[in-house]
Amino acid sequence: MIKWKSIGSEVVAQTEEGKERKVLTVCYNETCFMDYLRYLQPHLNAFVLPNYLACWQDVQFKQQLDQLPTDSILTCVDFNENYTMKVQNKIQNMHWHNT
Repeated sequence: MIKWKSIGSEVVAQTEEGKERKVLTVCYNETCFMDYLRYLQPHLNAFVLPNYLACWQDVQFKQQLDQLPTDSILTCVDFNENYTMKVQNKIQNMHWHNT
């Protein structure tokens, strides 16, 4: 038997229109290994590709940081997260990297 967690939803109420109102919950499971693999198989692509891209981005960032000339700025834009880049004349939001 293997213990594992997943994210599920639980109905907590109904709206006036009769629609179910759900909240996300952590589901604790204990199943045999083959049942776990059957559950995991359709979800693997959603995990493997973003994980690979995140590791690749981290390696690329560290390589560029090691070669960064003095008085230069390295900016990271994560298009993988569906962010967009717009050039502006002022700073609205900033993520701080302390390295």
